[in-house]
Amino acid sequence: MDYRMVALDLDGTLLDDGKRICRYSMDILRALRSINIEIVVATGRRYRFAKSLFTDCGFPVTILCSGGTCARNTLDDRKIMSRCLDTDLFHDIVRTGREHSLHPLLHVDRSGEGCDFLIEFDREAPCYNSYISDGVKEYKVVGDFLQYREGDILLVCFMGGEKELEVFRGRIMERHGSLLHSHILTTLKSIGPVLEILNPLGTKWTMLADYAQSLGITTGEIVALGDDNNDIEIIKNSGLGIAMKNATDKVKEVARAVTLHTNNQEGAARALAGVFCL
Repeated sequence: MDYRMVALDLDGTLLDDGKRICRYSMDILRALRSINIEIVVATGRRYRFAKSLFTDCGFPVTILCSGGTCARNTLDDRKIMSRCLDTDLFHDIVRTGREHSLHPLLHVDRSGEGCDFLIEFDREAPCYNSYISDGVKEYKVVGDFLQYREGDILLVCFMGGEKELEVFRGRIMERHGSLLHSHILTTLKSIGPVLEILNPLGTKWTMLADYAQSLGITTGEIVALGDDNNDIEIIKNSGLGIAMKNATDKVKEVARAVTLHTNNQEGAARALAGVFCL
C-alpha cells in the first residue's frame, strides 16, 4: 500500500513529556512533506496550542483540534469544518453531572474572539484539576451553563477519578448513547483522568476520514499513530494503525503495530521513518 497521509496525536505521541516536538521528529515530518505526504494532527488540544508547535516548521499542517471536532489549517487558520454538540443534550449532561458532583470545562469554537475555554468557576477550582495552565488567558468564566445557548460547544470535559467518571459516563451513554461520543483519557499525567463528550460526527476518526475524502485520499492510505483512548478509532480504522509503546492497552489491542520506542524517545518519528524508508 502506498500511504498518502499521516495522522498523529500530540500528547504521548508526537510530543515528549515536556510538550515539545524534538528535532528528529520535526526532521521526519519535513521529509514526509518533501515526498508529498499530507500531515494531519489529531488532538484533544485546542487549536491555538497545537498551532504554536508548528510555527517554524516550514509547511502547513491541518489540525483536528478539541478531540477532532474542529479542523483548521495553520497556513491561514481557515476553519475547514466543525461539529458542535447539541445544546439541549449538553444541558442534560450538565444536570446529570451535578448529580455526581462533577462540573465540566468546555472547548468552544470562538478562537477568533480570543476564547477557547468556558468554565463556571475560578480556573483554579478543584473540579478542573489544573486543566487550564498558568498563563493561559483564552478562557471565560460564565454564569450557569444551563443558561448557555450559543451553539458553539466543541468538547465537554469532566475531570475526576477514573471510577467515578466511568460510572457517570455509563449513565450518560445509557441515556444518550446514539447522540454523542465519549471516552476517558487516562494518560494525561498533569491532569489525571478526563472524560470527553462530543458530537458523534466530530470524533478524530470521523473528521479525519471526511478530510481525507475531500483530498481524494482513501482511509486505507492513512497511517495513524496514537497512545490514548481517544485514538482507538483512528488506530483501528486507518490503513496502518500504530500504537505507541507507551499507549494504553486498549489502543494496543486494535493496532497493527506498536512502536519500539516511547514518546520520550521519538517513537512516532522512528516508526514513520521505517514505514516510509526515510
